[in-house]
Amino acid sequence: MKLRIVSGSLKGRYLTIPDRDADFRPTRERVREAVANILEPVICNAAVADLCAGSGAFGFEMLSRGAGKCLFVDDNRFRVKLLRQHAERFGVASRCTISQRDVKSSIRSYPERLDIIYFDPPYDEPLFVEMIPYLMRVLSEKGILVYERRNRHGRDLAASPADPVPFDCRSYGETKVQFYRNDSTGDGAGEPSFETVVAET
Repeated sequence: MKLRIVSGSLKGRYLTIPDRDADFRPTRERVREAVANILEPVICNAAVADLCAGSGAFGFEMLSRGAGKCLFVDDNRFRVKLLRQHAERFGVASRCTISQRDVKSSIRSYPERLDIIYFDPPYDEPLFVEMIPYLMRVLSEKGILVYERRNRHGRDLAASPADPVPFDCRSYGETKVQFYRNDSTGDGAGEPSFETVVAET
């Protein structure tokens, strides 16, 4: 299996995933490109996390488009080895932290807040949704959390007034992508360009 990086300094480079990794479910190129385009105004120099990273295609796409650094997290030893190999081959290893631990432990030990978090857990594991409020607490002041899940499956958040509410949702076939913002000011001021991109993409 080969996954293409869509845009930026690594445009056209491929992540190569051996066929023996039968349980692997990569995010489709169309979805990665759409999400990256939505996030474009906030990518430059961002600290990014690609959680349940798999191939790391999203994180490498962010680095290609100008993110400053990326934390890749996956608990599969074979996939972590491939992440390290691709980081070296693409010449971005110095901008990568690659962790073979669970998501919460990896995030807890990371030394700074994150500007973009991409959270793509196994689709049919409902307990992962409980991680959303925790991940929002480690975002930077204007950070964005992107949660990929199966469309029309499992409960949406905001079941009670205390639950976080996504500011945007997109559907791509069987995939739903929900966007959450850590807006510490409470008014969303100062980022009109991002809101415009979300509305028009």
